[in-house]
Amino acid sequence: MQDKDFPPYVISLAQQSNKVTHPSVYGTHSKNCLTFVFPDGPKEKRFKVIYLLSHELFHSWLGSKLEIPLNLRHKYRWFFEGFTDYFGLQTAPKTIWGLLLGKAHPMEKY
Repeated sequence: MQDKDFPPYVISLAQQSNKVTHPSVYGTHSKNCLTFVFPDGPKEKRFKVIYLLSHELFHSWLGSKLEIPLNLRHKYRWFFEGFTDYFGLQTAPKTIWGLLLGKAHPMEKY
């Protein structure tokens, strides 16, 4: 079974020097667009970009496609964030980027 009812999606990634931006990953998400800014750094820190990308893309399904009424969103935020975190952490290492970083599972350090 596939869900093919998605509009075109734009993903923008920008790497900036630590001298220009805060030394962490940040970004924004709208209906069909993701924008991330991330600092220079070792490969291990770049995994956070991959994880956040995976997390936010999963939100386009869980939270956008599967919606709950506005008055209940705060009450069930743990569900949406918890599952997107879980699937983000499970999916990111299996992506081509995760494989390129050479990590079997990046959270093994934590």
